[in-house]
Formats: sequence, structure tokens, C-alpha cells
Amino acid sequence: MTYGTISGGAVNYGVWNSLYPFNYLTNYGGQYQMNVMPNGISAAEAFEVQQCLNPQFQMNRLIGNLATIPFTMQAPYAVQAAGQQAFYAGASAINNFTVQLRLSTVGNKISCLKAQLQATLANTPGLTDTQKQELEALLRNVEDLERLYNEAAQAVQSGAAAGDANGLIDSLNGAYNEISAAVQETAQRIQAELEAQAAPVSPDDNEGTDPEATDPQATEPQSSGAPTVDEVYGYKQWCHVVAEAMHGAGTDDEQLDTSLSEVNEGNVLELIEQWNQLYADSSYYASCDKHGFIETLIEDSQGSENETRAVVFINALEKRAVLLGINADKEVAEARLAAKGHHPWYHLGIKTRSDSEIINAVNALIKKINDEEARITGKKVITNMDKYI
Repeated sequence: MTYGTISGGAVNYGVWNSLYPFNYLTNYGGQYQMNVMPNGISAAEAFEVQQCLNPQFQMNRLIGNLATIPFTMQAPYAVQAAGQQAFYAGASAINNFTVQLRLSTVGNKISCLKAQLQATLANTPGLTDTQKQELEALLRNVEDLERLYNEAAQAVQSGAAAGDANGLIDSLNGAYNEISAAVQETAQRIQAELEAQAAPVSPDDNEGTDPEATDPQATEPQSSGAPTVDEVYGYKQWCHVVAEAMHGAGTDDEQLDTSLSEVNEGNVLELIEQWNQLYADSSYYASCDKHGFIETLIEDSQGSENETRAVVFINALEKRAVLLGINADKEVAEARLAAKGHHPWYHLGIKTRSDSEIINAVNALIKKINDEEARITGKKVITNMDKYI
């Protein structure tokens, strides 16, 4: 075995393996060769050679700059230094990536909440002055939080320590959760108040009024027409947050379920359409046989999560069907049964669920509502449904 060249003789594997990172393999002609780097290669250079697809080429690049320090003197200290350098560099990279990912996630959540409040204020008919003031106060709170987020982002970009950056992000997440809960509570109360104001008048209350002045269509569901710019922007931000939660090897279940809690009868088809426009055909998701939103969601869930998350969409779609006078009872029942799964497995109580059954049943329900609503309104919300089922 010779330094810096392909070995042609017997090799003591134990000795060769102990020389890391100054040992390396090549594979010329389909056969492995075990090599040792020449005297004078530094630990940093050795580690660089190890990472190359063609280490022999990298060795040749370094040959002209070799130091004269004997290999036997250098190795014990260099190996330790290289190991420490690799460990700390790797840990630092992971920490930085984690901080950036967490920061991006909370930033998307804040932007989405702000857009939803703006859309609610701009496009909700019948809001009283008091209700507008409540929503505007919440919007100011979100804008204050957005300013804090920008300051945190600037601190991270300026090189804040990972511990300090994570502390800032934890504070932002805590403040976001409080404001988001207040927004949800206020929105639900205002929605109830508006529904009460729009409730049909009882016969007794109608005494003395002109029957012809009463609009018989007033209580029937009406098409809201094309979504506004703010609504479309809100849908996009929702999709970005959901994509962030599902991206990568793991899933941010808390963020994903928080986003799914915002799905309702008024936006369920619109959110699916926006997802399909943004992400369904991207290289990250298009590797699936079917890559619409429901498949992506179910494939990213497991166990009881499949049922819980599927039911979010089933409930919203069922209510939308009721409001529009669409009979989708058959599709709703089949989707619920598919999400619930089959009988518990033997005596362990483990339900067996089929991802494909859930996906197909929920997509069939979506298609039913989408097609029937198009028949009523003259326009499909999900424009290319057949492509994603």
C-alpha cells in the first residue's frame, strides 16, 4: 500500500480503517481500491477529499501543495481536530436550518392571519361599527406581531445565537397562539350575530307588513361570486403554511391541524383549488400517482390522523351541500365510513384504514359538490378536478 496511489497489494484493513480521515476508497474498473493520503495532507483537506465523488482527482489537486510534516506526527492530532471540526460544523448547520425553518413557519402564520382579517373586514356585508372596531383592533395586534417578527428575522440574519433566536421564535409563537385564539372566538361570535340578524322573521312579527315586500329568496343560499383579491391571497398563504408543515421527512402536526381548523363550508373548495394551482404539479408532490391535496394530506398522516383530518373536509363539504340544496348523502356516508376504517384488528383494538379508500371517497365527495355547484352557479370552483383524482 503506497501513499496517494492505488493500492496493488495486500492491505491490513484494521490499520487502514484506523487512519481515518486520511484513508479513502476508489473504484476504478469496478474494483475497490483502498488508499492512504500522502504525508502533509491537513485534516481539513482530508475531510474534503473524503466528500468528493472522485477523491483521486482531488488528491492530485493537492499534491503540489503538500507540507513536509511527517504523517506519523500529524495524524493523531489532525484526526481529532478533523472530527471536532466536522461535528461542530454539522451541528451549527443543523441549528441554523432549524431556526430558519421555525422562523419561516411563524412568519407564514402571521401573514395568513393578517390576510384573513383584512379579507373579513373588506368583504363581510352587514358588519356593525362595533364589530368592525373589534376586528380592526385584532388586526392592529397582528400588525404589531408582524413588526416583532421582522425584528426577530433581522436579528437572526445578523447572526443571533441559536438559543437566543429560538427564544424569540418561542415568544412569537406564544403571542400568535393568543391572538389567533382571540380572532377565532371573535369571528365565531360575530358570525353568530350576523346569522341571527339575517334569520327569517316569524309570522307574528310580520303582522302589518306588506307580504309582497318580503323577498322569498332572502334566506336561500346565494353564490358569493368570484373571490376577492384579499381572499385569494389568504388562500395562498394558507397553502404556504400547510406546505411548510408537511414538507420534509417529518410533519409539524400542530401547525397542520391548526391550519386545517380554518377549513369551513365557505372556503373548502377554494383552498383545494388554490393548493392544486400552487403545489400539486410541483416536482416535490407530482411523484405520486394522484397528487391532489387530499392524497398529499392523507399520505402525510397516519393512524387516527387520517380520520380526524379527512372528517374536517367531509364536514365542511356536507355543510356546503346543505346550504346549496345539493343531495350528497351517499358520498358523505361513504367518505365517513372510509375514514373510520374497518373493524378493529383482532383483540388489540387497532383500526385498519386504507389510505386509498379514504382518498377516493373524499375526492368523490369533492367532485360531487364541485360539479353540482357548477350546475347551480355556472362555474366550477375546482377547475381541473379530474386531473387530481
